Amino acid sequence: MSESLWNKGFKAVDVETPRDIIQKQCIILNKMTEGKIIGRIVEYDKRINRGITLNIKVDPPHIKINPPHHFVNDDVFVFDFFITSRATPKYKFRICLIEFGISQYPVLIALDSDIASEIDIDEQFCIESEGEFLECISRILNSEKLYKVITSLLAFNV
Repeated sequence: MSESLWNKGFKAVDVETPRDIIQKQCIILNKMTEGKIIGRIVEYDKRINRGITLNIKVDPPHIKINPPHHFVNDDVFVFDFFITSRATPKYKFRICLIEFGISQYPVLIALDSDIASEIDIDEQFCIESEGEFLECISRILNSEKLYKVITSLLAFNV
C-alpha cells in the first residue's frame, strides 16, 4: 500500500506567536534607545509552577495514562522575557515568563511582582486570546516600574 492515508495536504499557518509579538517589542525598544537597552525573549528550560491539582476521569477505565502532570501537556513553549543593556550585559531584569502550547493560546504569564502590583493584576494569570495578550503586554511595557528600570539602565550607557 503506497497511497496516502492522510486526508489533507499540509501548508504552514501564518500566525504571530506570543513570542513573536514580544520579540518585535524587543527590537522596537532597542531602536528607541539607540541600541543601549536590549530586550530579550529566550527559551526557558522549566515550566511555570502553577500548583494546580487536576481530577482526571478516564473512560474507558482500562486505559493506562501517565500521572496528571504529564497528562495535561508537557509539550509547551516557555520563554523568559527580560531587559539588559549594552553597558551592563550581566544584569538582567526579568519582566515575565510566558508559557503556551502549540495552539498559542491560552498563554500563562508569570509577571514581576512589582509590575503586577502596579497594574493591579495577579502575578500569575492566563490570557485567552491575541487581543487580550496585546492589551496586557502594552500595560506591562508602559508600567512605571519598567520605565524606572529602563531609565536607570540608560544612566549606565552615557
